[in-house]
Amino acid sequence: MLGAVAEHGMGAWGVLAGRFPGKVVVAALRPEIERRRLEFGVAEHLPWLTDRGRS
Repeated sequence: MLGAVAEHGMGAWGVLAGRFPGKVVVAALRPEIERRRLEFGVAEHLPWLTDRGRS
């Protein structure tokens, strides 16, 4: 997940959802958000890396 966001930025959702069901992508996003490696603004499917996620 972190690699996809690093490579595709906020477009990672579109790339991953093209390969996996949306609920699988969301399930993969949530632990990274809880670990504070990803953050999002208004929409969970538009995440970006935090400093912790970059390291």
